Amino acid sequence: MKIPEAARQPFDRLLTAPLKKTNQHKKEIEALQRQLADHAEASAVVGRVMVLLGRVERKTSPLYIRLIHAVATYVTEDLENADWSLRASVVDSVAHSTKHFDLKR
Repeated sequence: MKIPEAARQPFDRLLTAPLKKTNQHKKEIEALQRQLADHAEASAVVGRVMVLLGRVERKTSPLYIRLIHAVATYVTEDLENADWSLRASVVDSVAHSTKHFDLKR
């Protein structure tokens, strides 16, 4: 699956950004989960990102790590103007690309 056109430019920028630690992303996603607890669609998207982060391990390929970190940052940015349907599509694309097919909608 491909990243939706509307998200391609910001997502591509995040793919080349310096990597953070996976645990740092987990902390940010946990905080976002608490913040969005009353928003069902957003909670579902953020929850799937948390599962992706939880599946990163030592043997995970560097490309997969970069994709998962990029999607974690993508869903936490610009919350005021968040299009959660678009974000869900980006998570679907990353889940597919990293072979976590069970996390697709």
